[in-house]
Amino acid sequence: MIARVFAVLLCATLSACFDYEPPAELAARNKTLLLGNAADPSNLDPNLVTGLSEYKILSALFEGLTRANQNTLEVEPAAAESWTFKDGVYTFKIRQNAKWSDGEPLKASDFVFSFKRSLNPAVSSEYANFLYPIKNAEKIHKGNLPQDALGAVAIDEKTLRIELERPCAHFLNLLYHCSFFPLPEHVLRKTNCADIRNGSWMKEKTAVTNGPFKLSKWRINDKVLVEKNPFYWDFERIKLSSIEFLPISNINTEDRAFRAKQLHITDSIAPTRIESIKKETPESLRISDFLGVYYYALNLSRPPLDDVRVREAL
Repeated sequence: MIARVFAVLLCATLSACFDYEPPAELAARNKTLLLGNAADPSNLDPNLVTGLSEYKILSALFEGLTRANQNTLEVEPAAAESWTFKDGVYTFKIRQNAKWSDGEPLKASDFVFSFKRSLNPAVSSEYANFLYPIKNAEKIHKGNLPQDALGAVAIDEKTLRIELERPCAHFLNLLYHCSFFPLPEHVLRKTNCADIRNGSWMKEKTAVTNGPFKLSKWRINDKVLVEKNPFYWDFERIKLSSIEFLPISNINTEDRAFRAKQLHITDSIAPTRIESIKKETPESLRISDFLGVYYYALNLSRPPLDDVRVREAL
């Protein structure tokens, strides 16, 4: 009888020792957000990336002059605390307490440096055309004018002047796209990445960023870990200590990981499951509008797409 009681107590003790805590619950206690990222980032250099999986990470690491309000999507100040507009010219005032993650001050010239690097044909930035609303940007990108002709100038360390090529009603919205993020010129010069297509400066030991988080770890096919940036101008408002971006390329695998409490957030949901989610766990589902453009490139030289009637039918 005593042996049986001991065995029961031992089993109970062992069960208590091996209680399973889902990763999402453990991470939440440590103020870490686990975010499904669909794919590994190809790069983390703002001038070189094009994918949504990269942009999610860059939005944590970098900050442009403006940002979208999280509730209304209206433009609001970010790295720039204010701006004026007159006669086709924007004048931005960079925050006095805005710094890079290495403690160096964020300068207006860091934005100009980023713009010019993106327009450099040797860098081959695929989003260089986003800068075309700036005066002479297109001509510089196509090699018809020198970079010094760009209508973006640092008046002083904290004042940036941008002259437009033509009226652009959505220009302030463009500024929170990664193609307008600043770059730490002092870091890219040191790592010899300033004038070539090379994003190797965005590695664990050399990455320097100006956003609410800084790069801590980047393990291919594992995770990208970003940690709170102590030099971020709005440091006190950031409640998370870190974010783990987890690359899960299969939509069903990521969906299952979310249901198993291995993730806090996923936007990979099998369409066939949406109705069941609405019925079973509606509180876990958010459906929002997505502003994007999808297109199909057709090879018109190969049948049957060489037949206009087939293309019209499609």
